[in-house]
Amino acid sequence: MGLINHPEIKIVRKILALHKLTVPFDLDELVSKYAEVIYKTIPISGVDEICMNLKCPGKKTKVIVNTSTSVNRQRFTLAHELGHIIIPWHLGTIIDDLNINKTNSKYWNLETEANRFASELLMPFEWIYRKVEEHGFKFDLILSLIKNECKVSEEAVKIRLKRFWYELMDYEIPKKRCYPIIC
Repeated sequence: MGLINHPEIKIVRKILALHKLTVPFDLDELVSKYAEVIYKTIPISGVDEICMNLKCPGKKTKVIVNTSTSVNRQRFTLAHELGHIIIPWHLGTIIDDLNINKTNSKYWNLETEANRFASELLMPFEWIYRKVEEHGFKFDLILSLIKNECKVSEEAVKIRLKRFWYELMDYEIPKKRCYPIIC
């Protein structure tokens, strides 16, 4: 499936290595290296955050995280916004609105990339792989470990584990080798 090859996954793995981050780490400290982080209530239904001045020369990027959501949701939101900040082709001001038109494919492509970035940042493949090696394929146990140690929602863990299984197949199963005599 090649999920490991998404550019945003490669970028987040470089960020993890650059800052020598392992689960758990201080997400606020990391994001503060790239942007000003502001926590406050956003009185607009469906808006988890606002990211302003993405890559605008002379302006510092600002991330406003909606405090009316759960702490775990705020963490994922902050990691998601860091994705927008670091992924080079994400520009301008992005308001993540849950009620936006579903047919705006450019917007949803950016959101999907930022979600994959956040998921890999908070729940890295290598870290999950080690947990599975330690505890086996006990889904409920792995889900609980990730949820508690990474401080993310159960929904985020389930989405991450779905991608993890595909990545695991790419990682564990060698690519088909084509030998001239057999092919």
